[in-house]
Amino acid sequence: MNVSVVLASFNGEKYIQEQLNSILQELHFDDEFIITDDGSTDGTVAMIDKFRNVDSRIVLLQGPGKGFVKNFEFGVKQVTKEIIILADQDDIWLPGRRDEVVKEFAKNHADLVLVSGKLVDENLNPIEDGNDRFEFKSGFWQNFWKNRFTGNFMAFKSDFRSEFLPFPRKLDYHDSWIGLMACLEKKKIIYIDKKFILFRRHDKVQSGKRRNIFKIMWSRIVLLSNLMLRKVKFM
Repeated sequence: MNVSVVLASFNGEKYIQEQLNSILQELHFDDEFIITDDGSTDGTVAMIDKFRNVDSRIVLLQGPGKGFVKNFEFGVKQVTKEIIILADQDDIWLPGRRDEVVKEFAKNHADLVLVSGKLVDENLNPIEDGNDRFEFKSGFWQNFWKNRFTGNFMAFKSDFRSEFLPFPRKLDYHDSWIGLMACLEKKKIIYIDKKFILFRRHDKVQSGKRRNIFKIMWSRIVLLSNLMLRKVKFM
């Protein structure tokens, strides 16, 4: 099974070099690495070009300029390989992530595979979280109220795209949408309880920011309504 890694970049020059190195060390020669840049104004594209000039597996594309959700959607649409692995620009992959994930697809006929990770600060120092926030719990409602489909821990079969694309217009996060669609469509979801990602948290991170309760509730209403509409469409 061949792999396509999809990374949506935007003004990530501070950390992206470490992430590119960690991913490329994992990939096989016939995998592909699709990066969609959404109009970076710093040195992100120049950094990616340095890698692209010496590694033909990297495909750099200009994103649609409509935010990170649509940028990921654009990248996922470009994939040509059998397995899609999502990646964030500021994390670091740990050794074995690619092969362990592919093994689950091949051996257990999974449709979607999740791994775990370590929460770290911008300098890669461990952050004590009080509980294992990345431990996966199965079930639609479990993940509707508290999403555990973390995008950068996620991989799925490319033919699943037709069931969750396009993303709805008013969607806060792409990962919960993909995961909940997998639940609704009774896909086989496997969680690998091994830490394969250093999940970096810092001031400029686009996901995981705190929102007030009213925005959270409205987001859930929009998400549920769109899920039901999509489910009816495919019935």
